[in-house]
Amino acid sequence: GPDRVTTKRVLELMAQHQGKTLRAVSFPLSLAMLIFGIGEKLKLPVPVTRGQLQMLQENNICDIGPMRETFGIEPRGFENGLRETLA
Repeated sequence: GPDRVTTKRVLELMAQHQGKTLRAVSFPLSLAMLIFGIGEKLKLPVPVTRGQLQMLQENNICDIGPMRETFGIEPRGFENGLRETLA
C-alpha cells in the first residue's frame, strides 16, 4: 500500500488491535544475529531467523505509481488493511 511503516510500528499496531501492549526490547543488530544464530544452530524456537533479520535491514519501499497505472487499483492504507484482515 501507500504507507511507509516501520517494523516496530507494524508490531505496535498488531498488538494494539489485539488489545495488548508491545513490549519491545532494542539491542544492536550484531547481538541479535549472534543470539538468533545460536538459537537456530541449537534448533530452538527463535522468533526470527538471521536471514529475516538481514531482510528487515533492507529498504523495501518502492513507487506504487506504476502499479496503480497497470492494474487501475488504489491500494488501501496499512492500518485499514490490518484492521480488515484481523477482523
